[in-house]
Amino acid sequence: NGTINVDSDIDADNVNFYRSDTHITDPDRERTISNLEDVITGVESGDAYHININGQVFYAEAESDGASGDIVEELITKLDDAGFEASGNLSDGITIANAPYNEINLYKLEEDNDFDPSDDGDDTTLEITGPDPEPGLVYRLDIDDDVSGQVKVEAEEGDTLDDIMDRFAGKLESFLQDDVEFTNGEIIIKNQNIAGSISLFTSTKLDDAEINNPSASLGDSEAVFDTKELASNFDQHVNETRPTIFAQHALEEIDAAIEKKDRIRADLGAFQNRLESTISNLQIQAENLQAAESRISDADVAQEMTEFTRNQVLSQGATAMLAQANTLPQMAMQLIGG
Repeated sequence: NGTINVDSDIDADNVNFYRSDTHITDPDRERTISNLEDVITGVESGDAYHININGQVFYAEAESDGASGDIVEELITKLDDAGFEASGNLSDGITIANAPYNEINLYKLEEDNDFDPSDDGDDTTLEITGPDPEPGLVYRLDIDDDVSGQVKVEAEEGDTLDDIMDRFAGKLESFLQDDVEFTNGEIIIKNQNIAGSISLFTSTKLDDAEINNPSASLGDSEAVFDTKELASNFDQHVNETRPTIFAQHALEEIDAAIEKKDRIRADLGAFQNRLESTISNLQIQAENLQAAESRISDADVAQEMTEFTRNQVLSQGATAMLAQANTLPQMAMQLIGG
């Protein structure tokens, strides 16, 4: 008759419904995340929190100290953008309409004190240790060196730590614009010694957050569910959220491509500026060389003309003296004969 009767002393908190990779949603169910004032507190710039719903990650990062309210507002905005009707604030908590039956959890990124990168010769070696991640957990590498910034990876269904490190290697290569490879369970950053400038942050579940996650209603040790209604809600949820998930993944890829393109353009701009400066310097040097050659040529012509005139005067004087000397014997003979 379209219902499932469970005649057992089962724990209602352990009852969830799954189909494929998506949980069933109930458009009429309202979910709340409260006690946020005690959970999102002491916020410093760079602190990050995220809400996980059905494998989707809604991530918010503080841009300044004490930005607890901004964190909550950003989480609500991202939930709304994904099709969940979210509202609330820091003091009242977050209310999510059209919520899925599966669990909703709140996480904070905490620094991994077991993360121990090392400089090995000219390279830097990174290794992430621990159990394989659950879907939706976030890993973030913070880099504070000549190139500063963050590289973030979200765990997907079936991921191992090797998968996480392999994706980190690809993103680090794009971010650092240098050779990075993942081999033998380690990330190797080539030709850089930046071990002292890298920190790892990972998701930590905030159990103090009060979330009315779903549980079955038990009466006289029986839990009764309307499977037709649940199936209908599931189909509606899949049709509404799957395009959103694909679109979000596509936007992330586009954002990564834009960032890579911007870095390449910046590098090309720097190369172009240096090339134009070199060309300008060479042009100036060529002009100076031509001017020097012209001055040298002018000086040589003047000197040669002076020397030519001097020699000509000497030659003419010598000729006149020789002619005078040749007339002396004739004059003497004329005097004797006379």
